[in-house]
Amino acid sequence: MKKLCLLSFLLACFACPSFAKEEKKPILDNEKVYMMYLNSCPMCKKALEYAETNYLTYPNFVRVDLDTEDGKELLRQCRQKFEVKDVIVPLICAPKEYFMGWSNASQAKFDDMVKSTSK
Repeated sequence: MKKLCLLSFLLACFACPSFAKEEKKPILDNEKVYMMYLNSCPMCKKALEYAETNYLTYPNFVRVDLDTEDGKELLRQCRQKFEVKDVIVPLICAPKEYFMGWSNASQAKFDDMVKSTSK
């Protein structure tokens, strides 16, 4: 009888979602530059093309797809860190600053951000 009760208890524990391991949420690293984008955004596409052409191999450059749960979590953390209310994509989140949108001027700012965190 004890074995049956123990077996029932163990089965209930493994079947219960409250005992399931929680997945680790991503954490915004203060030594990386995150480019947060939406796949449907044409400005994001231009920003990604530029970043991937110039910085794909840099370990401190991270692409963040906002259509994923991890992306949404990193966006939440960036918004909280810089007290951002409204977001325009792409959102570039660096250790000490952020900017939104993409233009020729953005390229130089992005270059500075990535290079300054590479040191």
